[in-house]
Amino acid sequence: IWIIACVLWHNDNVIFSPLSHFNNYIFGTVMAYYIFFIAICLVLAGVTIAGKDFWPFSHYPMFSIKQNLKDVKIWRVALEDKDGDIKWWQSTFVRYPEFTGRKLQKIYGLNMEGKKLSVFINVERDKLLKAVMKQVAREQPESNYTAIHIIERTVADTFKISEKTIDTIPLPQLNGGSIK
Repeated sequence: IWIIACVLWHNDNVIFSPLSHFNNYIFGTVMAYYIFFIAICLVLAGVTIAGKDFWPFSHYPMFSIKQNLKDVKIWRVALEDKDGDIKWWQSTFVRYPEFTGRKLQKIYGLNMEGKKLSVFINVERDKLLKAVMKQVAREQPESNYTAIHIIERTVADTFKISEKTIDTIPLPQLNGGSIK
């Protein structure tokens, strides 16, 4: 389109010179970029204001679904030491606690569906928590933890975080008393 506009815009009375043709081409190309940029900005602004899903401008996996805050539940692992202090487990692998929480949420979700699977669910849970404790032992060799707490965090109506302990597993039950 811009090439046609440049050709039509070219003055026929002027003797053809490469410089005038070059200027028209550059002007047309630069204008094309400006119009393209403005069009993209208008589309993105429209999608943002309307709040509609308009692929590819608004389809990102982390933002694709609106959720009610009451439905968002985060499962975390906390560690209890010999003094009774409970601390959130934080790994040097930043996403590992998040992955573990999601996996525990799936495991316990299966447990609530039926009692037939409880033995296999305990085996899966113990296998996952043993891997967590091996990672804890690598990162904190001097640690003396006595129990693992699985905690569900939600947001209340007043935007306060509420925590509910789902399960507490003593380490002697999990690993014969050793975290290594």
